[in-house]
Amino acid sequence: MLEFLGSRAPLSILEFFCKNPQKEFYSKEIGEELDLSKATTIKWLKRLVEKGILTETSRGRKKIYRLRWANPFARQMRVILTLSKLIPTLENLTNLRAAYLTGDSAKGTDSPDSPVELLILNRGSEERVRRALDDVSSKIGRSVEARIMTPLEYADLASKKPALHEKLEREKIRLTFPRR
Repeated sequence: MLEFLGSRAPLSILEFFCKNPQKEFYSKEIGEELDLSKATTIKWLKRLVEKGILTETSRGRKKIYRLRWANPFARQMRVILTLSKLIPTLENLTNLRAAYLTGDSAKGTDSPDSPVELLILNRGSEERVRRALDDVSSKIGRSVEARIMTPLEYADLASKKPALHEKLEREKIRLTFPRR
């Protein structure tokens, strides 16, 4: 979904590191995994290191690359990649008033094996939404943990659990869908 942003190579490399944020890789491993030439891989790794998105460490004659968590762009790129997978799969749900990415998923600090956290405001059957979320989970390759409420229940949350409501309001990212 993100190919419109430009060259495939840097996007592939960024996505690769966002899927493996705690791991280190040699340039050869990255090139082979992504089917990129050695020159293309090295060129883009060098640029990503210059921008502070990746770190580079020498081990003997080889260089090892890793995602640099301290860089806010790296964290936001993880959020964008999560959104790029969620939006096309969620937009087919009917009766969905709104869906929000929340928690560590919205901050870009989630681990690849942690669930994607969602807040869903729904007027239809909760069971139907849960079944649809199982499909979403299989399509994006991650489990989905959803807090499903009606819009009225969410409004009531402000008085019943103000700390939780404030936290959700502060960190949520709205997933908007085209109206049909």
